Amino acid sequence: MRTLTLALVGTLLSSTALAKKKDRGAENWARKDGVSAIGAGPTLGGTLGGQFRYFFSPDAGLLVTLGGSNQSLTLDPDSGSSTKTKTGTLGLGLYGEYKFVKGKKTALAGLLGVDLANTSWDYGGNADGSYTDLTIGLGLKGEIFLAPKFSVYSQLGLSVDPAGDAEVYENGLDPDDYSASGMTVTWGGHPLGLAGFSFWFD
Repeated sequence: MRTLTLALVGTLLSSTALAKKKDRGAENWARKDGVSAIGAGPTLGGTLGGQFRYFFSPDAGLLVTLGGSNQSLTLDPDSGSSTKTKTGTLGLGLYGEYKFVKGKKTALAGLLGVDLANTSWDYGGNADGSYTDLTIGLGLKGEIFLAPKFSVYSQLGLSVDPAGDAEVYENGLDPDDYSASGMTVTWGGHPLGLAGFSFWFD
């Protein structure tokens, strides 16, 4: 009787463990409604940095990317006083994403958003200034969940950069004397160059 009881208990525990294992295998890792994530990656508009993601529903989410660079130099001539220079760029990407193909561990989403990049410089009082550039991004994001809380993705799409003060400065001219019209359209499809990762807090 004792042997039979132990056998039944063992069978019950084994069955429960197997059922839980099957349930875990069937979990929908890619469903992240009401869940936030942090990670890193680029946007279609060229902002590269840390990322925050949040899904308002199973399909619709928000992607915020913040990055930048700063350089401070002291230039010492052979004779005379030294010159201190500072240059910096701050980039912000605001994108919406919508999943239209969904699996339990994969998703394909459409992306639409804007990137704002502010560049400033100060050449030791000899020259200083700043400008802001706006770029519109439209594309696709393919995402794979390697674990319930970790995913990697790659993107492809278009970036459209309307001409403005940024293009005038980049051509070595002064916006007080010149204005620019037109746009720059870039197709981005390099899988590793547009890849990123996310860690989810569900």
